[in-house]
Formats: sequence, structure tokens, C-alpha cells
Amino acid sequence: MISLTSTPRKIIIACRNASGSSDMFVTTVNATDIEYENGVHYDRAEEVAKEQGYEEPFISYDESEHSNIARQIPELNTPIEVKISHKGDQVKEPVDAFILIREGEISIKFSGYNQCESIETGFNVAWLEYYNNSLKLHTYTNINTDEPTHNICFDGAENNKLGLLDEQKPMGLNEALDEIDNNSSLLLWEVEIGHFDPVDDPNTAFEIYTISIASENIEEAIEKSQDFAENNIQTIGCASFMINKMPQEVNRKNYK
Repeated sequence: MISLTSTPRKIIIACRNASGSSDMFVTTVNATDIEYENGVHYDRAEEVAKEQGYEEPFISYDESEHSNIARQIPELNTPIEVKISHKGDQVKEPVDAFILIREGEISIKFSGYNQCESIETGFNVAWLEYYNNSLKLHTYTNINTDEPTHNICFDGAENNKLGLLDEQKPMGLNEALDEIDNNSSLLLWEVEIGHFDPVDDPNTAFEIYTISIASENIEEAIEKSQDFAENNIQTIGCASFMINKMPQEVNRKNYK
């Protein structure tokens, strides 16, 4: 149904500024549905741009076309600046955030927040990567260290993990969750253990198991997962269990 009510339309215009440099101008104009279909909203936005000192040629994008700009952002290789407003009762200045999307990663900087070796130059406080088939977020929450303080793996949030049956869940999950419920300092890890035959082929696992382990760190997760495999997986003849894929920390909330 076509509305005769005039509604706000946000327009982004590629143009030149008063100095003659390439620039982008953003404004909001009102237009009815009929005016929108006839492109009147472009005309009104371009008139505003001229009043603000911007120069032709104008290439205008309405809200239905903003995705054409957004999909080019990873090609820019320059940070996107965003002001994050303060939400508390006190009046405080916004924090400047800088988001950089390049080379398949997303990194974030905040003004006034850094790693210890990069106070003057500024450095990422968080970055997201997709590595070894895992989506991971690395965060730096301690100014006195250059190592990530938290490494969050999103493997457990994959759509194919929804509603897993008991037989589809990693081995040892229930035991690991019980340990975490009794000790909040423990983290939940998923470890891929390979079952090798050291006589026939010591380099190729003929069975691979995913095991859930509760531990404080990755080293303990490796040790506990190997112990779990040796004590719970039946073997025939000579066999050994070794890490096939390094432990991945997962969110305990992924499993009810």
C-alpha cells in the first residue's frame, strides 16, 4: 500500500567538498512513497549538499542502496570510526572506537585502551579471526600484558550444534559440566583426540574422537583428554592416543 505520509529517508552522497577533495555527505530528507519512487528524495538531498558547500558530480544512495557501499568497506584498508556513547547516569564523553576489516579479520581499537607495549601507537584490544575451521575472538583486558587475556571460541554456537542428541555430544561432556558447576574457575574445552596404531601407521589416526574436558588451561586440557581417552575408549591390540587438533575453549552455555 502506497503511503501519502512523508517519512524520513537517509541519503549518502558521493561528491566533492569545498576543497575539491572526494568526500561523502550524509543527510536525511522527507519524502512520500510516490516521491520516493520518482527520485524526489535524491533531488532534495543534493540540494542540501549544495547548501552545505559540497560540489557535483553527485552520486546518491538511499537506504535501499547503502549495502552497495557497505560491501566495499573491507577493500578500504582504513579504520571505521565509531563513537560509543556513555549509557550510565554520569555525564561522560563518548569513547572513540576504530573498527578495521581486512585480510579476513575484524579488529577493534578504543581510544585510551591498549596493550602494554603499544600505549603510544595504539593497538587492538579485540580481534576476530577464522582459523583452522574455528571462529575465535581474542581480547586484551589487561594493560600490563601483551598476550590475549581471553580467547573465545564460537564453535559451540554453530547452527549444527543446536539440539544435539546425547550420542552426538562430545565424550565426557556431562562429567566436564559437573566439574564446572562445582568449580567456577574451570573452563570447558573440546579436544580432538586421535587413535593411532604405532605399529601399523603411527602417523595417521584411524579413529578421531571429540572429548569435553574441564580444566584451568590448555596444557591441563591436553593431559586430561589423553587420560580420559586411555581410560574410556576400548582398544584392541597396540594403540596410543594423541592430540589430533589443539583444544578449543567453548562456552559452557552452549550445552544445557
